[in-house]
Amino acid sequence: MQLQEYFDQLAPTWDRELTPERLKCLGNIIKELGIKPGYHVLDIGSGTGVLLPFLIAEVGDEGRIVALDLSAEMLIQAQAKDFPPMVGLAQAD
Repeated sequence: MQLQEYFDQLAPTWDRELTPERLKCLGNIIKELGIKPGYHVLDIGSGTGVLLPFLIAEVGDEGRIVALDLSAEMLIQAQAKDFPPMVGLAQAD
């Protein structure tokens, strides 16, 4: 099985692994990156977009985010979350 197929299979259940504690930890990590309003951010390996709400909060209305992932199914899950237009999704290796 190729890596893309592996993550495609996991995509529908990926977010079930998220706990409030894990989300808090991820939020703290993003805060430590020093992202400022207006920044442009590339989220490599974005999966289902778990980090996107945290990144959106940091870059503000003037920022831009590209969520990049190998798995089309992961990006479909992210797209279903209806992120604002400042977020672009891209599939690439």
